[in-house]
Amino acid sequence: MTTPSVELKSVRRDFVTPSGDTYPAVRDINLVIPAGTFVSIVGPTGCGKSTILNVVAGLLPPTEGQVMSFGKPVSGLNAHTGYMFQQETLLPWKTIVDNVRLGLTMRGVSSKAAKRDARSWLKRVGLAGFEDRYPHQLSGGMRKRASIAQTLITGPEVLLMDEPFSALDVQTRQVMENELLQLWQDSNTSVLFITHDLDEAIALSDEVLLLSSGPGSSIIGRFDVELPRPRDLMTVRDQPGFTEIYTKVWSQLRQEVMKTYAAI
Repeated sequence: MTTPSVELKSVRRDFVTPSGDTYPAVRDINLVIPAGTFVSIVGPTGCGKSTILNVVAGLLPPTEGQVMSFGKPVSGLNAHTGYMFQQETLLPWKTIVDNVRLGLTMRGVSSKAAKRDARSWLKRVGLAGFEDRYPHQLSGGMRKRASIAQTLITGPEVLLMDEPFSALDVQTRQVMENELLQLWQDSNTSVLFITHDLDEAIALSDEVLLLSSGPGSSIIGRFDVELPRPRDLMTVRDQPGFTEIYTKVWSQLRQEVMKTYAAI
């Protein structure tokens, strides 16, 4: 068997509150992401979805349990990952091409080579001709394209995405989802995707994981998405199989959402 790109074994992550108490964010998290697969995590607000992403990235060490990436324990930052945050990380004082090449430059790649690769990636995401613009001169969707290029240019084997399209309008969001799928299908990258949008999770993924309400959230549902690939996200929601999987996930997710609001 191929070594999983990510494996979490009985992971728990606690936080210390300002009062000195211990808050259990997630517990008993066991998950395996085979290389080249697209996995989404859904769950109610505050259930620890981003915490799991940060543990995989090596930004947060687990309180208990083990994090593995390609068969080796993660200690410190996970060098196999690229992270696309909900908020844009484009530097406003740099042009788009300089933003995109920044990761390569920090790795010691020459300025000429880094800029050449950045221009190539900007062309791949449909931003040829906009290389010398600044972030404020681009639309929200264009900035997201630049952010994807900025993340993928370093060649991560695992792409971590924390609600990257949540701020976009519906039409732009579907376009960006399609572009993400095209880029992913052309690579062997694994994706761990966080979203509040169940439609988005099902449309993109090979598997959807459901987290329980917090505190101490755990995985309570695993749903294979057996919709054919390649997918056109403009039409995939019309397929009968989409409705079936949506109903299965929502029947459990709804209960967890209600538990969360009842506790407020």
